[in-house]
Amino acid sequence: MRYSGIGVVPGISNGPLWAPPMASASPPGGMAAFEAARRRFLADAARLPDDLSATYEAIVLDSAWDEGVARGLQAGASLGSALQTTAEGIAGTLERLDDPYLRARAADFIQLGAQLTRLLGDAPSPPSGSILCARDVSAVELVQWAPSLAGVVLFDVAPTAHVAIVARGLGLPTIALARTARDLYERAERGDEEAAATGVLNGFEGWLETNAASALLERFPAERIVAEADPAPVNVGGRSVGVFANINLPDDAPLAAALGADGIGLLRTEFLYAGRPDPPPLDEERAAYAQIAARFRGRPIIVRTLDLGGDKVGAGIEHDGLDHGMLGVRGIRLTLLRPELFAQHLRAVLEGFAGADLRLMFPMVTLPEEFARAREIVGEVVRDIGAAAAPRLGIMLEVPAAAFALDEFAREGVSFISLGTNDLAQYFFASDRLSLEGAIDPATSDAFRTFVAETVARAQRAGLEVGVCGEAAASALLTPFWLACGVDELSVAPGLVPWLKGRLRDSSLLPAKEHP
Repeated sequence: MRYSGIGVVPGISNGPLWAPPMASASPPGGMAAFEAARRRFLADAARLPDDLSATYEAIVLDSAWDEGVARGLQAGASLGSALQTTAEGIAGTLERLDDPYLRARAADFIQLGAQLTRLLGDAPSPPSGSILCARDVSAVELVQWAPSLAGVVLFDVAPTAHVAIVARGLGLPTIALARTARDLYERAERGDEEAAATGVLNGFEGWLETNAASALLERFPAERIVAEADPAPVNVGGRSVGVFANINLPDDAPLAAALGADGIGLLRTEFLYAGRPDPPPLDEERAAYAQIAARFRGRPIIVRTLDLGGDKVGAGIEHDGLDHGMLGVRGIRLTLLRPELFAQHLRAVLEGFAGADLRLMFPMVTLPEEFARAREIVGEVVRDIGAAAAPRLGIMLEVPAAAFALDEFAREGVSFISLGTNDLAQYFFASDRLSLEGAIDPATSDAFRTFVAETVARAQRAGLEVGVCGEAAASALLTPFWLACGVDELSVAPGLVPWLKGRLRDSSLLPAKEHP
């Protein structure tokens, strides 16, 4: 049977499905056993990248665990039951909050509760060559199990979740299925005949076929993306196509540079602001940018200015008390309301990337007037610090309305646009990008491709360079489409750079001039 979903990590894997057995709610033990399980978790989490390790450490050390587990034990519940009840209680509280970022963290507590319960006994491990069915699996467990895994199926887990990000870094072929496929998860958990038979997971096209016939296995042999350095530029039909890297943290830059990224297509500057009570000091922010600049001397660096709001909160920026979801005041709208904060942020960027091939990109721009005001503030900061010249300026195109004003944006000084396909698809389809429920894959939508192709053509007529920096840049299904549109660059996660370069050079993908 075939299940259609969303491709998360390119690649193909073959193998039986495996899900960790349901954690027992009845293992014996008290607070001492809980503490021992927590220490085991912290030791395992320390192997993750620093930012993710710190996130998990903060979650597992939350005092709500101690209070909830102690309360459950006092009421006569088993330790496993107390852990699960506590996790569900914390998650339920978070899901009722206005803040979308905190709501999204509810899944982390559910996953962590399940892992802690499994750690009370003999921790399970997947059979070699299996395809992991991940629903309440944490990124910590995924790293531990990765050597045995052929691929990953995420069940009702968003492609932006921590476990998905780690799967991408590991290069494990991965797809995401919505909760409507929960029956398949339950069969994998039981290890029934359909799940135990060899299946095919296609991360390029976003589907899973269980109990695969031998002909299908021959047609789709296992294929993992290769992360070997590829510094050579890509030339397709006489035209250069840049393959850039999306950078979330300074530690991403060395990997991206080593793997041959032609530049940085998106630096997410909010990593220094999210989750802290106040904005970072100027010196700290400037030093972080200088560290990144040192790795990309002579290569273009596109820095997205501060993008807080929506699902990203921090730096003590107050909320108005209303639940806007992913709408309302975010990105450039928010920073224009705080010109002093914006100016200090711009100064850190300009000074940190002094001497680099810097381009500034403003997020969530809707109106040419917003860009014009941001451009004026950049000019003021350039004059204040005595910089030789202002960098090239562009916008991240995420709001469909902006696509119909590109001539005006060009007249105001925009020199490039970058399609932020995660948010652009969200607003195009009115579909929450943090959930798979009701999600629409832009790779399969004729309407979305038509809109994007017309937007790219409109930008080119206005003399603007066009890049793509959202998840769709790495969609194997969309590679011929991007070539047909004539985009100038594609920006992906650092580990996908060599794979994408190789794919772009595949002459069989050369498209006809018309878009699909």
